[in-house]
Parts: sequence; C-alpha cells; structure tokens
Amino acid sequence: MGLMDILRVIPGVGLMETMLDVARDGVHPIRGSILYCDLFGIAEHSGVYIGNNQIVHLEKSGYVRTSHPFDFVDGTSSVIIRVSAKGASPVGSEDVARRAESMVGTKRRYNVLTNNCHRFASGCLTGSFNNSRTLLSLLKADAAERIGAKDWRVWDISEADFYGYKAE
Repeated sequence: MGLMDILRVIPGVGLMETMLDVARDGVHPIRGSILYCDLFGIAEHSGVYIGNNQIVHLEKSGYVRTSHPFDFVDGTSSVIIRVSAKGASPVGSEDVARRAESMVGTKRRYNVLTNNCHRFASGCLTGSFNNSRTLLSLLKADAAERIGAKDWRVWDISEADFYGYKAE
C-alpha cells in the first residue's frame, strides 16, 4: 500500500491528495487536449484546450466560449484540471482544437442530462456534435479512441500564465 492509498482512506486529506497529484502528475496541456475538472464531487465539467491558456467549453447558459483556466474552474469545487495524456505526456489534436474554435460564440440548447459540456467536447473529438456522449466516462472513451488518451494528468493551474488574464 503506497502513500496515496493511505491518504485516500483518511478523511479530510483532499487538499493533501491534490498537492501530491500535482507534484506527481503535473503537465501542461497541448492544443486539442481534452480537459475536465470536478464539480463538487458529483459531476465534472469538460472542455478543449486551444493554447494561450484558453479553454473552449459549453456553459450552462448554452453559449460556447473561451475561458482562462481560473474562470473554467470558477464556481466549482476544483483547484485542478485534468488533462488528456498518454503516460506522462499530454495528448491533443489540431483537428479537435479547430473544431472547438469554430464553435466559439454559438449557442446550444443546454441540458445537464442530454446536451452538456461532455457532449460538446466529444463533438470536438469526433466531428459529430449530434451524439449521445453526455457522461465523462463516454468522453474519456472517445478521447482514448481518437487521440490515444489513456491517462489523465493534473494541470497545476497556479502555474498558468497571468499575462493578459482578467477575471470575468
């Protein structure tokens, strides 16, 4: 049993676990990486990294927009963003990034169960935005198939470039 296994069973060590994840897993996404963060332990929020500390994602308002990592996790319980990876290296795709960018500014009929951020991110991976991939597990399966993402590493957003950042 390793240190992480021990920490996982001790109540109230979530921050310590997060710090250890960052120290062990720290990566920076590349263009077209799929990202997600935790929403209070009951769901997740996902998007696509397009470079320059910008993430394209579907908001609950229905708008597809770009956000800085700090804004992406704002209003969530997360201080980390997980990045699609293969082993210790981030993976992404220029096609995925271009699809995401082409959707910025559009509006979709958001529904938490049937037309959510995971469905949007899956559409960026596959090119089909009319899909049924509304769970993170299904998005991860698409990421594994399309860009070889077998692992999910931590992006320490405290390292994100502050240049040009302004809170929204």
